[in-house]
Amino acid sequence: MVAIFIKSLLISYSGAVMPGSLLTYVINQSLKKGIKTGYLAIIGHAILEVILILLIFLGLNKILASTIATIIVSFFGGALLLFFGISGIVDIFKNSIGIKIDKQTKVNSDKRIVADGLLLSGSNPYFIIWWTSVGMVLLYEAYNAFGYLGVIIFTIGHFLADLSWYMFVSTIVSKSKGFLPQKTYRIIALVLSLALVGFGAKYIVNGLQLVI
Repeated sequence: MVAIFIKSLLISYSGAVMPGSLLTYVINQSLKKGIKTGYLAIIGHAILEVILILLIFLGLNKILASTIATIIVSFFGGALLLFFGISGIVDIFKNSIGIKIDKQTKVNSDKRIVADGLLLSGSNPYFIIWWTSVGMVLLYEAYNAFGYLGVIIFTIGHFLADLSWYMFVSTIVSKSKGFLPQKTYRIIALVLSLALVGFGAKYIVNGLQLVI
């Protein structure tokens, strides 16, 4: 169970850390709104994720006992993790990863930030792709290992990753009126991208073992 929690945490961090509309929004709002911006945005983000988890899990429940499904999911999820990890590494070394800060941004209400957290997540193609591929694989693995308890552990790990990262971002931005130095940010992103490559390779090896 500890392994599932740690894997969920690390893989989820890799998604949360990468630049996107939600991260940029939280940084810009935190400049004026303060530390609470992070958890307000993640409330909206989490609402959408709970809906997606239920939908994915309801679909998975029909095929969980199939060895063929396990093989397909292992190869598919492993390939996508490798793709995301390698893409992240390439972007880091090309210096194409960065965050735009707008200190003139308009301050939104608490309810608006929650709503924006949901809307920005839902409108992000990467978010949908992640949940219908990598998220599905992790749910599948957690359920096969520990049933519904495994799904709960995975979900807790995933939510803690999102919440802790965005609270960290809000705290850093609100206290310093800026974000992490680009070098530090890229090192964090590189470590998490390498972790994705490692997990992706492991999933593919597991799939090959079932075939052989």
